[in-house]
Amino acid sequence: MRRKAIGFMGPAAIFTAVTLAMTACGQPAETPESNIEDGVQTIAAVTEPVLSEFTLILPAAEGRPAALYGTIGGGTTDDSLTGFAVEGATTELHETVDEDGVMRMTQRPAFALPAGGKIRLEQGGRHGMIFGLPAMDAGTEVPVTLSFAKAGEIVVLAATRARGTMGDVNAMDHGGMDHSQSH
Repeated sequence: MRRKAIGFMGPAAIFTAVTLAMTACGQPAETPESNIEDGVQTIAAVTEPVLSEFTLILPAAEGRPAALYGTIGGGTTDDSLTGFAVEGATTELHETVDEDGVMRMTQRPAFALPAGGKIRLEQGGRHGMIFGLPAMDAGTEVPVTLSFAKAGEIVVLAATRARGTMGDVNAMDHGGMDHSQSH
């Protein structure tokens, strides 16, 4: 009895076949990261941070800052949020900290995002500050470009809310805080 020989499919060929099959089924293919060590090729999926619940709280009055809140879930590797951008405005990462019983807002260069972890941009903690935001109405969406050390730039749509509404849980006025450390 004669057996038919089956050829060896290397890891790259298997990955390509699986990717094509997933794409054909309408499933998004993940970007592969390939590593060759001791003659063995391994392919691991690289996932980006997961962004959700992004809200841009509009300034209470002209000339006042706006705030950015949202949730960022970590991907498969450690990363950090290094900044963000909103067209026509100046932006900064801030953190509210208690210094000897006085709440102070301090500008930060980045926020660490551990693999599989989560950071929350929220009132009274880490958040984004937006200065010189062009006039806009509540109830719209604004593209915000988040910058990560490893994942690069990712654009998210942030729902705009008036200060003191559902998106601004504590309706805290940032104007009464000590900003002397941040500018």
